[in-house]
Amino acid sequence: MANHEPEAIAFCQQMKVAWIASGKTMRECAKEVGCSHGTMSRIFGGKLPDLNTYFKMKRWLVVQGDALAQLRQLVTSAEESLAAG
Repeated sequence: MANHEPEAIAFCQQMKVAWIASGKTMRECAKEVGCSHGTMSRIFGGKLPDLNTYFKMKRWLVVQGDALAQLRQLVTSAEESLAAG
């Protein structure tokens, strides 16, 4: 991890933020990702996953990002509605 330490740290933090934002338990997120609870725990602790798990996690992050984008859009629409009226 020495050569890619900043990227590894960023990935682990990104996973943890997405998990917290999802409002789900770590076990629920692990099930959605397709890995074990232990693997998720290690990632949140700063360890890198194997390549297959990494790609599963990247796909899960895309889905989480889509959900957060939709939520942002709903909040913006609600704010605009309140301001208009």
